[in-house]
Amino acid sequence: MDILEYKQQGFLAEAMLNYLVRLGWPSGDQEIFTIDELIEKFDLTNLNKSSARFDLEKLQWVNQQHILS
Repeated sequence: MDILEYKQQGFLAEAMLNYLVRLGWPSGDQEIFTIDELIEKFDLTNLNKSSARFDLEKLQWVNQQHILS
């Protein structure tokens, strides 16, 4: 599936960005970020070197949180 298919299924761009950034970036207990927060807090030096696992259920949850906010 490509990124446009996720958009067609109702996933918000902000939710996709939030989810994908969090795949390899530890940010403590905070799960949901605005784009401005991601820009402010993201640091390349903190990226994990291990492989990430895509979790559709987690993406759906993140998307729901962005819709509700």
